[in-house]
Amino acid sequence: MASCVSAFARHLKKIKAWSRNLAHENVLTALASYGAVASHRQAEIMNALAMPDPAAANPFAGLDKAAIRAL
Repeated sequence: MASCVSAFARHLKKIKAWSRNLAHENVLTALASYGAVASHRQAEIMNALAMPDPAAANPFAGLDKAAIRAL
């Protein structure tokens, strides 16, 4: 649950930055103007959220042991 909330918070920050780059004071203005999601795509997104990416859950996936020790 915590990793899901953390990922969601990162996406919210990206959306806020995107909104500001469009010179919108309120993120809802940007979402209402440009954030339409087709019904089939909404279902795909919700299904993907139900099955989290294992690599996203492990920030060290793909790093070798020496790189991890260096951290």
